[in-house]
Amino acid sequence: MDDSLEIRDPDFKVDIDKEDLLPLLEHALVFVPGKDSDTSLLNFKLEVNDSFLTVSSSDSKVSLEITSSTISNVVTGVVLIPAKDLFSIVKSCNPGVISLSADTDKRNATVRSGETLWFLKLTVQRGFPEYEEFSAGKYEKISSTELFQAIARTKFAASKESLRPHYLLVDVASGVFSATDGLRFQQVRTGLSTSFCLPIGVISDIFKLWKISKDEEVFIGSFSDHFVFVFGTAKVTVQKPSFNFPSTEQVFQQAILSNDEFLSVSREELIDAVSKIQHTVDVDTSEIKLSIKKKILEVKSVDRAGNRSVSSLPCSWEGSPREVVVNYLHLYEALRYYPEVQANFYLGTDYKTKKSMLLLRSTDKTYFSVISQIISNRK
Repeated sequence: MDDSLEIRDPDFKVDIDKEDLLPLLEHALVFVPGKDSDTSLLNFKLEVNDSFLTVSSSDSKVSLEITSSTISNVVTGVVLIPAKDLFSIVKSCNPGVISLSADTDKRNATVRSGETLWFLKLTVQRGFPEYEEFSAGKYEKISSTELFQAIARTKFAASKESLRPHYLLVDVASGVFSATDGLRFQQVRTGLSTSFCLPIGVISDIFKLWKISKDEEVFIGSFSDHFVFVFGTAKVTVQKPSFNFPSTEQVFQQAILSNDEFLSVSREELIDAVSKIQHTVDVDTSEIKLSIKKKILEVKSVDRAGNRSVSSLPCSWEGSPREVVVNYLHLYEALRYYPEVQANFYLGTDYKTKKSMLLLRSTDKTYFSVISQIISNRK
């Protein structure tokens, strides 16, 4: 081996087993941006002290810090090291201890695994986001299960279109979780007092970190321009958006108050009916028709070729016969997370647009779904 590549007097050094290091890098790599970004953000920030190795990454809007305490042979220090290069090297290493060393003055770093040595150039330490250290007194401590359950029961209603950024959020105001894509509105009320907002794009990554941590508590902090979530060994910092969540609350409440037509049906039976007739749902409109009679609800679909499906199930309905056309996926997703055996629907009207809406509400008023009707030309 060419010993000339060895760093003789490192000002950063840590030994860590591959099985401990690789998961840290895998999680951190998710938040490393593409090639056209600020050069400093294409790196991992590695910081080691006597107790922990912390790996940080950021795309400038979302940052992750994740730590491991299973380290040895430490020389305390901080380096910025090319993220994808380090990840690829560590992934290729044989099982066992990996030694990371650096000379920050010369901007040199080495990675040693067994008899193999890799040499990397460090990046100048500037431009990488810096945030305050965690202090429990500045954070609210809440149940992680309750938090992530509420997010899961809300996030599906957020928009998937990047051209509508104000719809790409789950908004939380004093424990009320809300999401909308402009055609539907989802709201879950909890006993939490926390307020924050999360971009849809980061939620799945935070979920993965939480499931791995298995931590029963989450600390949430709200600061002038960012939110912070701390659980297990992970700390996620999210920049506050420059726009406000859509003001749908007034329309939502008015629609509930202005209707008096009530439909009750088995949640499981309606989910089953929607699942069965989806095979003939038109791929362009995604519409299904609910034909509501006094004791029978018929769920119908028809595609452009004229193929049709109908599924009937018992219901409770005291009004005149009605037909409601909705997006089948919007209905299915709202039912999927509905917490009760009987699904309770109200037929309402948007007080501004006069468009009919289907409202799904739990009896304890903690779960609300508003689904706009589709104006259909189908018979």
